[in-house]
Amino acid sequence: MPEDKVSWIINLIYGEILSLKKTFPKRLYVSFCGGGAKLEGDCDRFYHQVMDYARGKIAMKEIFHMDSTVRLIAINNLGQFQTASVVGVLKSLLTDKDANIRTVAAIAIGKTGTTNQRVIDTLMAKLKDDDRMVREASCLSLGHLKSSQAIPLLVDIWRNDIISNVRNAALTALRIMDSPLAKESIRVTQLLDEEVEKLKSSMIRRH
Repeated sequence: MPEDKVSWIINLIYGEILSLKKTFPKRLYVSFCGGGAKLEGDCDRFYHQVMDYARGKIAMKEIFHMDSTVRLIAINNLGQFQTASVVGVLKSLLTDKDANIRTVAAIAIGKTGTTNQRVIDTLMAKLKDDDRMVREASCLSLGHLKSSQAIPLLVDIWRNDIISNVRNAALTALRIMDSPLAKESIRVTQLLDEEVEKLKSSMIRRH
């Protein structure tokens, strides 16, 4: 590895992972490496985590120096990195003025598997975005993240959004969650829909 890259990675470890401290408590080490169970039988776990962290940082730096089309692909690819810094950048991109950027950021967040409540809250707010593709992507990402707190919002979108693609995305998200609450919400809504259709048919026959 070139000397300049080695130096950059060392500075990255010291500045961002160790927070400029000369000691690294075991609990932070275990947390950074993904938990105790993942450390067993993997002597290179720390190295691999540092490399993933570094790749994520490089990928983040690059997205601000690309033309629009390539940038969209790069943002989508950020979803493979699960570090807090990457997730934080994706969260900030959810409020970008470009609807395409917001859409791809929402998709990428779903890929990270994040459980960060602030990120999930921001993603839920995007369910009311003016752009239908942003709403659609946000629905699907919340489904992949199995964010149960989003179920009432997803049900409302499924029932009321004016765009069929967004409604279908909300239903898909509920099905992906596969939780008792999501299943019950689907069942009740479908039952009500059937009853409304029966009533409409009955009224038509009377006239």
